[in-house]
Amino acid sequence: MSGFDLELQRLTRCRLAAHRCRSTSTSATTAAHPTFWLYIPATNADAFELWISDEQGETVYEQTVELPNAEEIGILELSFERLGLPALEPGQHYEWEFTLFSNFAEPASSTYSVVGKLERVELSARERSRLDSLARAQRLRTYEQRGLWHDMLAELVQLYRENPEDARIARHWYRTLNRAGLAAFADAKFTDWEFTAE
Repeated sequence: MSGFDLELQRLTRCRLAAHRCRSTSTSATTAAHPTFWLYIPATNADAFELWISDEQGETVYEQTVELPNAEEIGILELSFERLGLPALEPGQHYEWEFTLFSNFAEPASSTYSVVGKLERVELSARERSRLDSLARAQRLRTYEQRGLWHDMLAELVQLYRENPEDARIARHWYRTLNRAGLAAFADAKFTDWEFTAE
């Protein structure tokens, strides 16, 4: 969905250890307003900042959000639509940065920073129709085969959260995170925390 060094956008994939982590690959989405899934571990940070720029280096979004007083927040959903971001343009590449601050009042207090790249790809009407006609399991596989990580993850998270007792879905969740190098976060809780942007 982050805090870190976990690009939990690929549930993001670095791992909260380094001060700054940069992804060299570009993840893809078909969504005009995708969702990031970010893991925020036990931390003394009291705020995070999300920054997004376009190919020209122009800032399209920048927001600082206070964190609740909690030992561990867990996996946080960051919906671009809920954050009020403009729609991503097809074919456009974006860079994003997520930074945790240990002191909300001091921007220089950056604790961890994760940087990644994102591209919105556009499907033809025929491709979209075919995807929509697939059973959910087939659609997830197709998303993964085509490298549409955000689309696949958003659908899988919804499926997993709606069916917490379904062993088959749980195995799919664990296998997916394991293939992405994120097995350590497979048991992390999802948070329903509703943040407010400052």
